Amino acid sequence: MKKLMLTLPLLAGLSTVHPAMAAMNGNDIISLGYAQQHSNRAGTLHGFRLGDNHAFSDNWGLNTSASWTMSNGGDHGNADLVSLLTGPSYQINDMLGLYAQVGPAFFHQDVPGTKWGYGYGAGFQITPREDINITVGYEGTDFSSDHTSGSLDTNGWNLGVGYRF
Repeated sequence: MKKLMLTLPLLAGLSTVHPAMAAMNGNDIISLGYAQQHSNRAGTLHGFRLGDNHAFSDNWGLNTSASWTMSNGGDHGNADLVSLLTGPSYQINDMLGLYAQVGPAFFHQDVPGTKWGYGYGAGFQITPREDINITVGYEGTDFSSDHTSGSLDTNGWNLGVGYRF
């Protein structure tokens, strides 16, 4: 039941993003960027973030993203963190927008294994030109909801560049 509740925001986001990508009309900003997370059990993880911000009106939209960060070897062993987040975005003016997100997250490490939890994020998008976008955001995860021994949390930031289609 928990996994179902975690995937509902993802399904809602994907159901709106897919048709929008099929007929982009200047309402979508696709961005790609760097993501970094710090875990209390796996050290620092580095990776990427892919995002889509679909505008429904002049001010409101839906921001959907997928992040994948990883750590190879070291003191903490191999680790992977994947999150799929979606949520509202609000365009304050022509140059600045805000977003908030929530959704499922998946963490795998050699030891203790695989965990499911939820992720959350917030950030802003700067539009220096009509077709270019810079995204700066915070992303965190909480894996204590699966009630296994020990807590596992991550937090980090992401920076991306996008293009309006």
